[in-house]
Amino acid sequence: MNTSKFEKGIALSEMAAVLSVRLKLLPVEQRLRAPFELFGDKLVLTTSFGPTSAVLLHLISSVHPGVTVLNIRHGHETRQTLDFIEYCNELFPINLKVIQAPHLLIPNAVNREEFARFQQETKIKPLRYALEDTGAWFWASGVMHDETEERRLMAMARVRHGAVAIYPILDWTHQQALQFCLQNDLPINNDYFDPCKGPDQSLECGIHHDN
Repeated sequence: MNTSKFEKGIALSEMAAVLSVRLKLLPVEQRLRAPFELFGDKLVLTTSFGPTSAVLLHLISSVHPGVTVLNIRHGHETRQTLDFIEYCNELFPINLKVIQAPHLLIPNAVNREEFARFQQETKIKPLRYALEDTGAWFWASGVMHDETEERRLMAMARVRHGAVAIYPILDWTHQQALQFCLQNDLPINNDYFDPCKGPDQSLECGIHHDN
């Protein structure tokens, strides 16, 4: 496919619509291989190094060694998460780029307006900056349908933050991801905390939510 006609911000919505249909028909490895074959370094991986994030790190670095991996550092990471990040950076052939977000106090999630501003400053704005800075047109994420109610309705590809978000394991369950880690001897982060998901970790972090 000739991709020269695709101008960022103009035809990305069309590309997302096509990908959301076609990717569902492919096995997970091909869901990753096809975009890289088409777009090369215009595709990056974003990860918060959550519990089963090693799944996508393993799969994506297998088909594209040296892939750029974006991680937003908010300052509320657990010690185990920081150790997990260091271990994964050594384990997988990736080009890890850390984006330092402002280290802000976590507001009470009951105050939705204040919490939304916290999500903007801590996660959404840093992600948009990172995508722009790396020149990415596409970013892959390990979102899965069964994680939140909102994610059950998500398409496998859609325009988010000026680029196309691709969710290669969207139709997996958390149990499938855990099983994949165990079968492939991949590390699991058992002490993960995302301040943008609220005290009970049940809220959307903001970067995938339509609002």
